[in-house]
Amino acid sequence: METLNINGYTLAYNRSSSGSTNNPPLLLIHGFPLDSASWNEMIPFLVHDFEVITVDLRGFGRSSKVTTPYSISNMADDISRLLDHLDIKKIFVVGHSVASIFFCLKINSSLNQF
Repeated sequence: METLNINGYTLAYNRSSSGSTNNPPLLLIHGFPLDSASWNEMIPFLVHDFEVITVDLRGFGRSSKVTTPYSISNMADDISRLLDHLDIKKIFVVGHSVASIFFCLKINSSLNQF
């Protein structure tokens, strides 16, 4: 996994693809209290059509714990910073569990990337 430093903490993410540079990016957001490994069995089926990006949300998996709130708004900001770092302007998003669905809705309503 790669990491991105955001305000003193580490956000862990992974990029998987078939090697084609023409595939659109797809962000997979894990449910609570899981981590990005919950998507591992799906990735081989998706990389033929997408550049797959998985992320461990703050405090989960390989991302570090933070002292700031674990709010949907803060996690949406983390994702926005990750996408800026990766220079991604448009992306497909899939979320797992009710929390991830609300998270996707928050991102969609507040950012132009989705």
